[in-house]
Amino acid sequence: MVECDVFNSLDAPIQRVTGVDIPMPYSEAVEAYSMPKGDHVVKAAKRILNIS
Repeated sequence: MVECDVFNSLDAPIQRVTGVDIPMPYSEAVEAYSMPKGDHVVKAAKRILNIS
């Protein structure tokens, strides 16, 4: 894992962008809802970088 080598150099805590915190659904429509989207990744990156 990357953080093992650079943990002491980090300026902020490690962030994970994951799916919705629910059991993995069997329905494809609900499964698509539960997975992270591009805007979730962008929002998490902006939050880490303190960008509005």
